[in-house]
Amino acid sequence: EEPKRPENQLPAEVSACPGCERRFLVFTRKHNCLGCGKVFCKRCLNNWIYFPKEYQYDTVQNCCQDCYKELSSIDHTITFERFGDEHKDKTIILLHPATLTRKFWSYHANILSQKYRVYAMDIPGHGSRMDIPLNVNAAHDAITSLAIEEGLEPNKFVLWGHGMGGYLAISYGGANPGFCTAIIATNCGAGVDSSSSALRMAGHSLLLNVTKNSTLAGRPKEYLKDVEIK
Repeated sequence: EEPKRPENQLPAEVSACPGCERRFLVFTRKHNCLGCGKVFCKRCLNNWIYFPKEYQYDTVQNCCQDCYKELSSIDHTITFERFGDEHKDKTIILLHPATLTRKFWSYHANILSQKYRVYAMDIPGHGSRMDIPLNVNAAHDAITSLAIEEGLEPNKFVLWGHGMGGYLAISYGGANPGFCTAIIATNCGAGVDSSSSALRMAGHSLLLNVTKNSTLAGRPKEYLKDVEIK
């Protein structure tokens, strides 16, 4: 049966959120899930996806956890995807922006994998890691866990983060200065110079490339094919 927009449950029918069991009081507003129509508190609708076209939403929308798992294209049994030949000398780990998942990188990962070994991972609080609270330490642990699981040697991979992923890449470089060879941070702030706080955070030993307002989706294939990781 084709999915379709649900009929919204009437707010008056619900006295407590079915997600967290918190009672609806004066300052706890009721919200309908755009996936199933049931009433939840705002906190329990903090899952963002592109709905199937039958729902007729043109942009990313929020929904409850059950609808997220049912309707998203993410395979929740894995936390990262591998692209390219594992025997390639250079490796890139891709970190997605806030509210999105590793699928954000699918187009770019397929192109970059022609030259590099590429991993796209879910950041905690997103995708297959949606049940893990997002904080800097959890994100750092997820990156390190991927590197260990895949046998990536220290100082042998590049971190490329976009948006929130860019900030996490920079902070990871500062906390683990000998673990990655370079950081690429896009769409997460102004360009940096030798005295910038971002460069100091990442560590002067790292090659740090930060761009402002970079729309990766607008990059032509020719550009991505010519990207060189030193």
